[in-house]
Amino acid sequence: MLHLSAGLAFASLIVSAAASAVVPVPYRLQLDVVTEGMDGDKCWFHPRVGAIPGATPTVVLTMQRWNVKRSDVFYAVASGVSTDLGATWTPFVEHTATLGRHRLDASREEGMCDFTPKWHVRSGRLLGTGHTVFYADDKLMPVRPRHTVWSVYDLTSKSWSQWAKLQMPDLPKFANAGAGSTQRVDLENGDLLIPIYAKEIAAKDNFATVVRCRFDGRQLTYVEHGTELFIPRNRGFVEPSLARFGGRFFLTLRIDRAAYVARSDDGLRFGPPRKWTFDDGADLGSYNTQAH
Repeated sequence: MLHLSAGLAFASLIVSAAASAVVPVPYRLQLDVVTEGMDGDKCWFHPRVGAIPGATPTVVLTMQRWNVKRSDVFYAVASGVSTDLGATWTPFVEHTATLGRHRLDASREEGMCDFTPKWHVRSGRLLGTGHTVFYADDKLMPVRPRHTVWSVYDLTSKSWSQWAKLQMPDLPKFANAGAGSTQRVDLENGDLLIPIYAKEIAAKDNFATVVRCRFDGRQLTYVEHGTELFIPRNRGFVEPSLARFGGRFFLTLRIDRAAYVARSDDGLRFGPPRKWTFDDGADLGSYNTQAH
């Protein structure tokens, strides 16, 4: 009994010490309506922001309309600007000419989607990345090539440059490869670490990898790519996102049934992915969901 009491006292001391080490972080949540657009057929989708540095950052919010009655059918990327940290916004403009679709023939179009803007310090440019998508009669083509695309924002004209494709090695495994809904990390030397997912056109499952790129303010170029992470089920790894913390890199990965995470010291070479869990080992409970 004395042994049990001592054990309980020791456990209580540990819990008390852990509780006292937790410092509450002050925060406030406020819901503001930026714009509305649900009309029963289409709604705004994939809202993401990039901040241009300044005494007060200029915030650029991008999103695009989604056809709610079809799978992954998106239209031109739109953007709006806030110069007061989101209190007010300029009207949202769809950039049909530069961030819209290209008609290929009577039925097929090539567009781009899953766009994410981020400030690139070395070039002083707001650079957005995404990937291409093909439609036939305004429906997603199930078997199609895919490319990472990029575009640069011009603050003066509040416009985006014509989206361009990142040239990858001419290999079958990169025939369907893109940075859709991914989150990149920029290094101090200006190099970009952009996560992508890829596969041969007819393959069922994707692998994920991180591509090191260079950007000179005008052109984005491939330099190398790192470990190819693969799981042979549920479409494989898709929509990877990269973050850096405590001198290490963490890559979140999605399959249709769960979330995974992999760790790296350099952002290119990763250890084996493991299922993302809570600290007590319980499953995160992610189902068919992006993680950033």
